[in-house]
Amino acid sequence: MSEWKETHRAMVFPWNCDNYGHMNVRFYFDHFDNASFQAWAAVGCPHEFLREFGVESVSARYTVNYVNELAAGELLVITTAVTRVGNKSVAFGHRMHNVGTGELCATMEAVEVIFDTTTRTSAPMPEPIRDRLNSLILDTDEVAGPRGDAAPNPDAPNHWHEVHRGLVFPWRCDHYGHMNARWYAHHFDDGGFHLFAMAGVDVAALLAQNTALVTAQTQINYIKELNPGELFAIRSGFVHVGNKSVRHQHRLYNINNDELCATMEAIDVVFDMETRRAVVIPDDLRSSLGANLVDPAR
Repeated sequence: MSEWKETHRAMVFPWNCDNYGHMNVRFYFDHFDNASFQAWAAVGCPHEFLREFGVESVSARYTVNYVNELAAGELLVITTAVTRVGNKSVAFGHRMHNVGTGELCATMEAVEVIFDTTTRTSAPMPEPIRDRLNSLILDTDEVAGPRGDAAPNPDAPNHWHEVHRGLVFPWRCDHYGHMNARWYAHHFDDGGFHLFAMAGVDVAALLAQNTALVTAQTQINYIKELNPGELFAIRSGFVHVGNKSVRHQHRLYNINNDELCATMEAIDVVFDMETRRAVVIPDDLRSSLGANLVDPAR
């Protein structure tokens, strides 16, 4: 028996919404597809294991059910589990929750077939792969999916939070064959939206008080290259809380070998949306951030 594994986090941007004011259906596929790339490694059967037998997996069918709408500015999280194993295929269940409310917003069943990389056709699943997947099946009728809330994780080592997972797509690489510098900023930014919520900050309540957190400075250090098809994860934490600002650090790791590939340090200021000026950090916000400080040397 396995469990639901987190495979994707994101925020709904205004340009993801349609004329009804909620996230358009095409972007649900976008997020579920990102989760699908992470699914094999997340559940404990990485693609490297499949390649040992000369096979890969390809998508055969996505079935999406839309349950509750998501509006611009809302955070979402997707969790994934193996639900069925066939002769040539495997089914993954994906559940998308609203981070702020815990509501289930959508589900997707993804059926993937085993694919022979030499013949370019579907193939019977090698027995060792089948055995591993069978050991990971989750009975979704008995085990409830997680709410997807963003409360502080007591098991997070030294308050480092995993805020983002991604895949290096070929179209994000430059003429040197590795992920171009601009895309590191893209992924660090996606992760940054989740860091405050994961530290217990009620971002929606701050916005309701016309208070926001805006970026004043970022510094990215590029350490190891990332190539097409490689998976990565970002772990983040707060390193300093000042009078009006907070400094946080983000570390991007190659999932396959856990090598540190890049870091970003960012400074955010607390911003009054009416006066358009930085303001002193409220006491409750300072308390939440202070309880989540990390040691940047670790």
